[in-house]
Amino acid sequence: EVASKIQDKGSRASLYNNIAWNMAEKGENLPLAAQLSKKSLDLLKENSGDKPDFYTTRQYADMMDRNTQMYTDTYAFTQYKNGNIKEALSLQENIVGEGKNNEYNERYLLYLTESGDNEKAVEKAEEFIENNAANAKVKEYYKAAFAKSNAGGDFDARLAMLEEKGREKAFDELKKEIIDEDAPKFALLDMDGNEVALNSLKGKTVIVDFWATWCGPCIASFPAMQKAQEKYTANGDVEFVFINTWENVPQEQREKSVASFLEKKQLPFHVLLDTRDKDENYEIVSDYEVDGIPTKFVVGPDGNIKFKAVGWGGNDDALVDEIGMMIELAKS
Repeated sequence: EVASKIQDKGSRASLYNNIAWNMAEKGENLPLAAQLSKKSLDLLKENSGDKPDFYTTRQYADMMDRNTQMYTDTYAFTQYKNGNIKEALSLQENIVGEGKNNEYNERYLLYLTESGDNEKAVEKAEEFIENNAANAKVKEYYKAAFAKSNAGGDFDARLAMLEEKGREKAFDELKKEIIDEDAPKFALLDMDGNEVALNSLKGKTVIVDFWATWCGPCIASFPAMQKAQEKYTANGDVEFVFINTWENVPQEQREKSVASFLEKKQLPFHVLLDTRDKDENYEIVSDYEVDGIPTKFVVGPDGNIKFKAVGWGGNDDALVDEIGMMIELAKS
């Protein structure tokens, strides 16, 4: 009844998708979860021609593709939870595509192994790992399918070889993404009231991570960022700084709110506080032309930006490896 009052079909589709996913994940109201998930896809199709003016045609098409894949992933998951493995597998095959989304890959392998097609599960898992699009679950399903199939050979050696190929491909792709732009200068206060200036870090490779306490993807990425930071703890030539920005609290409450968040999450990060101008707009995040968070920049020893990475891909190990490769390339 409440949802029917939401006039915007895109917003209603998003609502149904979120509720359906949560129900399926908890194993609650599974028939209703599938029904709501199907509604989200139907609404998305109905809304496909209603492009808002603030999107370009290309932006809108990309957003619709992403949402269609996301909602189809949810629908496949609800079918799986309802025991409809073949339907789940058929739906998931439509969105795996080039296999660049680790979570879609993970669920595709789950459905393949559940359906008993271990040989195809091995084939697809090896493809994902070789293309550096595999999380821990993908490798777990790969190992199980490998043992049940006629693959033969040494699994650990095979996995290590595929992972090395994946790393080489990722390294080659990152080489193409390297940039060389002036990094906007900043001098910000940390949580202890000390001023930290980017100029004072010249000669080091600096990872600058923009985040906010309300940002779900930022929080989801923090375990990986903590691992990456720990990896370079003993390396005096690498520095991690986490710039808190876009907080929706009055300035006088902000420091206390951020400190409470860091303590609760037990995050050992060197946090700097973005400044606001007279109109209450955050300044450094604007200087860096950030459109969404989390956004990470890798600033080379020469003080220039070498890499910009937006969002969170959902794979801790992949992010740690990617940051390591960016640091290596930034120094070269």
